[in-house]
Amino acid sequence: MSERAARASRLGVRVGTWVAVIGAVRVLFGAAGTASTFLGRVGEILVATVGSFALFYGLVFALAYAFPPPPGRLEFPGAGTVVWPLVGLLMLATAVLLWRMRG
Repeated sequence: MSERAARASRLGVRVGTWVAVIGAVRVLFGAAGTASTFLGRVGEILVATVGSFALFYGLVFALAYAFPPPPGRLEFPGAGTVVWPLVGLLMLATAVLLWRMRG
């Protein structure tokens, strides 16, 4: 594996892990779960954890590979021009979808 891919993978694992933990906690402490059984609740937690990790790992890996971070730092170059606006648009789209599903 090239150094570029290894650094992108490390950054993807870090971000994916944080998001997976946040997703699992949100499902654990969610007010109204859709599953009525214990196994259903465990399945929801697994799907939320694995799904959010895979989604954000893939997104961050692709962006970090396309726009490699400088050596010694785990940040995107040109963060204000390409990466963060794209992440912001994805978060806004997710929020709109969740708002429409609730309403």
